[in-house]
Amino acid sequence: MKHAEGIVQQAVQGVPSIAQDLLTREEALRQLGVQRATLYTYVSRGWIRSVPQHGTRQRLFCAEDIAQLKSRGAVHSGTAPRGETSLRWGEPVLQSSITAIGEAGPVYRGYPAVQLAEQGVRFENVAQLLWTGSLVSEPMKWSFAGNPDEVQAELQHHSHADIARALAWLALSSGGRDDCCAEDMSYAKTLLAKFARAVLRLAPHDRIATVGDDAGVADVISKCAGMADVDVVHAINAALVLCADLELAPATFAARVAASAGCEVSSCVAVGITTHAGGLTGGSAGRAERLLFHELADSNFEDKLHIAKTLGSREYGFNHPLFPAGDPRATALLVLARSFARPGRRLQRALAFVDEARERHGLHPGMGLSLAVLCQALRLPEHGPLALWTLGRTAGLIAHVTEQKALGFKIRPRAYYVGPQIP
Repeated sequence: MKHAEGIVQQAVQGVPSIAQDLLTREEALRQLGVQRATLYTYVSRGWIRSVPQHGTRQRLFCAEDIAQLKSRGAVHSGTAPRGETSLRWGEPVLQSSITAIGEAGPVYRGYPAVQLAEQGVRFENVAQLLWTGSLVSEPMKWSFAGNPDEVQAELQHHSHADIARALAWLALSSGGRDDCCAEDMSYAKTLLAKFARAVLRLAPHDRIATVGDDAGVADVISKCAGMADVDVVHAINAALVLCADLELAPATFAARVAASAGCEVSSCVAVGITTHAGGLTGGSAGRAERLLFHELADSNFEDKLHIAKTLGSREYGFNHPLFPAGDPRATALLVLARSFARPGRRLQRALAFVDEARERHGLHPGMGLSLAVLCQALRLPEHGPLALWTLGRTAGLIAHVTEQKALGFKIRPRAYYVGPQIP
């Protein structure tokens, strides 16, 4: 087990371990001031996450969840500000008509995202739905006309490992614009088409130089895999649809704050992309790739399970707080991955790892890990999971930026001061 503990330290690379954010049962009871039965009621309702404590029958409890639950109680008792708990997976703070969260996952303007993905609704149509509220029945097509070398020239200082930074740069270099509205989304379509080209050009090897004008975003991305198979295109399209929006995720909130401050659309999108690449959100996809397929791929199976149990919720995106019973989007992605599962030791071990983590430790995979498995099944290049996630999420970012600009108010919360007394 010492070897596993060493891998844990290697895996996080200086990022604080979730092990530092876990409490024993006695500590949890003391902080909450409740009886044991009440604590386990909170766990069963999904309010507090817990993991088994190695070598015992006891469990450890997530300190962040306990702090949030305490702050809710303090709000109701009048001893703490309501906004503090709202900012920690708490009560809604903004009105939006774009995405709702339900047991079946995100619902885009009344249409369940998982259902849209399974039905093969084109990503372009889903983007239009997010932007305008209208779901067009006929497959939409965006123009990919132009010289692909222009995109390559803009990305000459970015490698395929810098996908998030490269896309943020593309957004900023696409021209300052502040008139993106539901009636004219030409800017948004052009930007996402350029992003699709960027993902293609950032592949380790430029397998395809050009794409036809009738190609869809998923068609372009499939070129990275060197496969034009219909099923591959469907899987990539489904991933983009499932990644498109998740209400007020950190990246979305950051983009809306920028929009409320009067920033141009391109700047708002860049802010959102940069935020999404953070280690505790989209960055989890890169960690999942390392754990399953790269630096840590050949580590002992039990060691990897120990890493997931110890660091899973924080570092690898297991057990999303919005989906206590498991993220339906991640489940859909894994179903697709299994349908492509070809004979291969690494992919089969990755799928076995997902199953063992769920069955033995109650760890439900998140989007980052599920995207990593799907991209491996599709033989997409390294860093493909973050590329897909970022490209898909940009559609949602644009929708929220457009909505926020239409609302026309500045997002400016107040801080609850707890420092030294003012003289």
